[in-house]
Amino acid sequence: MKRKQPRIRSYEGVSELDTEAALKLLSKGRKSWNAWVNENPRFDINFSGVDFADFVEDDLLDFSGFIFPEGNIDFYKAKFPDCKICFSDVDLSRASISFEEADFTGGDLTFG
Repeated sequence: MKRKQPRIRSYEGVSELDTEAALKLLSKGRKSWNAWVNENPRFDINFSGVDFADFVEDDLLDFSGFIFPEGNIDFYKAKFPDCKICFSDVDLSRASISFEEADFTGGDLTFG
């Protein structure tokens, strides 16, 4: 059974960046990600079920300084590795973010 996507806010006319496209963009790094968001300020982003182990460098999963677009950012059932996970200085001011059932087991999570 497919899970109904939670909607914290409703955004009229917002497209979704699917998981594959989101991971491809994420792999290009913060500068490319933020440039894309500046050009596409209204998007839902789906990270549902993603295992972020491939994005760890030097025991760090680093989202610091990332800008997220106006829309729903879904980390439903995402798996975060046993490492430092940094969301410091992330711009979520326009986004609604969900970590429903995300697995942070063993990870050292920092927001700030």
